[in-house]
Amino acid sequence: MTFQKNITNLIRLICSICIPDKEKRRKIINSILIFLKITDYSVNRKKYNIGEFSYIGKGTQIYNRAETKIGKYCSISHEVMIGLSQHPLDTLTTHGFICCKDGDCIAINNLLTVPEKNRVEFGDRLMPACNIGNDVWIGYRAMIMDGVSIGDGAVVGAGAVVTKNVEPYTIVCGVPAKPMRKRFSEGVIERLLELKWWDYPPEFVEKLPFADVEKCIELLEQNIELRDKCIKNKRDIK
Repeated sequence: MTFQKNITNLIRLICSICIPDKEKRRKIINSILIFLKITDYSVNRKKYNIGEFSYIGKGTQIYNRAETKIGKYCSISHEVMIGLSQHPLDTLTTHGFICCKDGDCIAINNLLTVPEKNRVEFGDRLMPACNIGNDVWIGYRAMIMDGVSIGDGAVVGAGAVVTKNVEPYTIVCGVPAKPMRKRFSEGVIERLLELKWWDYPPEFVEKLPFADVEKCIELLEQNIELRDKCIKNKRDIK
């Protein structure tokens, strides 16, 4: 159990003792967790397929959470939208009521009921999952559309709208997002993708000379057995 999960459970226990009203208790707990920057994503990593040491900022939303995957050591800022779907453009209307079942989407369709034979499937029902690699940095209020894959080591600029796959170690910005440049030379990227530094033991990673990429690669190559052993141990645990 993570430290954040322990803190969350402690807060809920104290509030359950001190605040009898259920709705008031829920609001106070949520306010405390937001203040402490503890989100459901950070507490329930396995549930949301979020890798080790990745963090997610306040207000970020992940759609199709059961299928979307986020790798290790990712830095995801506040109010990022991951897995947004699009409305159909070739139907009579783009309004969401055309996909709603009986009693569904009441808040937006004023009780309009579309016969099953006329419903159009889109949105949450069909959206393909996103796949975000390891060591990915996604800036403030970026939007990642459904089905997009972002490669290891990539960077998504603040406010970008990503509609296409992003290659590893590529920086993308803009609306729609376009490649600006690579973080490293092709040779360095190839070696980093082969070594997969994020699979090494954390106690080894934290001692790397991060500002000297060539030296890091050299040390990773010299200690590749540590990575293989770490991967094997995790497989054995599963």
